[in-house]
Amino acid sequence: MMVHCAGCERPILDRFLLNVLDRAWHIKCVQCCECKCNLTEKCFSREGKLYCKNDFFRRFGTKCAGCSQGISPSDLVRKARNKVFHLNCFTCMVCNKQLSTGEELYIIDENKFVCKEDYLNSPSLKEGSLNSVSSCTDRSLSPDLQDPMQDDTKETDNSTSSDKETTNNENEEQNSGTKRRGPRTTIKAKQLE
Repeated sequence: MMVHCAGCERPILDRFLLNVLDRAWHIKCVQCCECKCNLTEKCFSREGKLYCKNDFFRRFGTKCAGCSQGISPSDLVRKARNKVFHLNCFTCMVCNKQLSTGEELYIIDENKFVCKEDYLNSPSLKEGSLNSVSSCTDRSLSPDLQDPMQDDTKETDNSTSSDKETTNNENEEQNSGTKRRGPRTTIKAKQLE
């Protein structure tokens, strides 16, 4: 009985054949349907078509919220508000500077960013001509801060002006390589009564 190749439908007369998706293939016919590269080690499939790793994830994997292109497993990414961005798409929309982990930024329209410096230097951004401007850090990525022009503290919302000095000192200690201890509880004078 003659075995036919699932790729080219010709008889397989070669000494070796590959068994992929429970079908027989010529070695040269096992190739990515997108880029036509030979798939000798491993392959991915969808709807009976074979793909290399990069083309499979580009086509069917998570999409970048910035450029809408697929993200392959080898791509470097940043996450902001439950969305994933290519590293090259995670840039300030004003100065095009690539934003770093932990850098304070302002989110506009859910997938555009402005660095703190450009936000503070741009009157049109501060006057509210753009919608839904909020502040978060790349590391925390939480919408906890209500007003981006609020104080620079990120530990608690209930700190008083005398507590800000303490919080800033703690931030300096954290930046010097010590471990973060978690949120600090502030007891108000009213609570002691």
